[in-house]
Amino acid sequence: MLIQPKPYIDKLRLRNHSFGEERRRNMSKLILEKGTPFPKPIEYSDIDQAMFKWVDEYISLEYDGKRVPTYKLYSTQRISEYIQEWDKQDDTGNPIINFKTITRENNPQKGDMQGNYFNIPGHKDFAMFYVPVLQENGTEAFDKYTMKQPFQVNFLYSVSIVSNKMELVNEMNELMHYQFNAINCYISPNGHPMSMTLEDVSDNSEYSIDDRKYYSQTYKIKVRGYIIRKEDYKDIESFFNEGLKSRYNYRIHSTLAPISEDTLKNYGLANQIVSYCGTGEEYNAVVVVKIPRKYFAEILNRDNKIDPSVPMFREYDDKSSNWTSVFTPKLIQGIYCRDINKSFTNPNFNPVFEPAGCQFSDEQIGYFNSYYLVDWLKFDKARKNCSFQDLYASDKAHKTWDAIVNHYSNLFGVKPTQMVQYTMSEEDKRLFSSRSR
Repeated sequence: MLIQPKPYIDKLRLRNHSFGEERRRNMSKLILEKGTPFPKPIEYSDIDQAMFKWVDEYISLEYDGKRVPTYKLYSTQRISEYIQEWDKQDDTGNPIINFKTITRENNPQKGDMQGNYFNIPGHKDFAMFYVPVLQENGTEAFDKYTMKQPFQVNFLYSVSIVSNKMELVNEMNELMHYQFNAINCYISPNGHPMSMTLEDVSDNSEYSIDDRKYYSQTYKIKVRGYIIRKEDYKDIESFFNEGLKSRYNYRIHSTLAPISEDTLKNYGLANQIVSYCGTGEEYNAVVVVKIPRKYFAEILNRDNKIDPSVPMFREYDDKSSNWTSVFTPKLIQGIYCRDINKSFTNPNFNPVFEPAGCQFSDEQIGYFNSYYLVDWLKFDKARKNCSFQDLYASDKAHKTWDAIVNHYSNLFGVKPTQMVQYTMSEEDKRLFSSRSR
């Protein structure tokens, strides 16, 4: 009797696999593959949010077809005391005691992810890279991008389950040990991997509520994190010196919201600036841009003619970047920062400027079409598909904007001014460093 051998396919190694230093380099490339030129900032709230998301998604429990919810507790009081004031109820009015909680100790300690090493003293700025840029006067310069060294912080979280079902407690215990079956588990706030270790598991099931037994287990998890602070003052310097970068080509309304004259009359500019920030965490600053209405060619004069339109955008030079255009710094009046409740005035603001090399906005072209301004439409079309450098050289050679600049200079009573390099004072920089977080 012949026995047919079982089929056997060997796993062919068609290429060498990286290991050691090469493997570490490849991992860093994967992390940065879809990243930004600068690492995204990380604050305490980002790590808290990433930790909550990890508990909610990876330690997911269900009972009776319903997902066991996860709640944030901002107090370290005992679970039994907390439940006495619990306001979560089911459809019948009974308290829901099948839930998970997450709490962080309020005093994070110095981090140890790099052992006993400390940062270089002095909060120095370290150069990351240099980018060639064309300035408003057509000359080429280099922008140096710097950042400060991140610093380490340890976060200690308590993740608990409270339930009257022992099977839920067992399931969560199993999930926790499964996630931490290696030395570390990871969260990635803003794309930065941070290791977690399971420090302790404790049981607090000896309490009862209204003579009803409930079970509670708590897992102590240490997150070895680091903080990259937002240097907002660098953004302000960039806005005033270079302008507003945009990913939306030459559309003004994609990033700027217009304010009507009636609104300004009724409520005032200061109130509108504060209200635009809102009360949430999405916005913490407002950029104030003032564009003369005449620049849009939207107002017909008595002779059925318009004042000449003035372009405001130039193309962004680095084609490898997500940025596509830059709005001129000449029309940025200032910035209000809600976190420090202070406004900053742009010394380069001047509604009368030479727009050599600039392109018209989509909104301006819309008015050209509305009034069927054929000459302006042809003029805009001729400027398209030209680099800023070539267009700037052509405008200067043909003195394209000299008459228009003189027209608005006489009309507004303001003369054009040269760009100055804005640098924030050390006193104002300290306001950003000392703000509460």
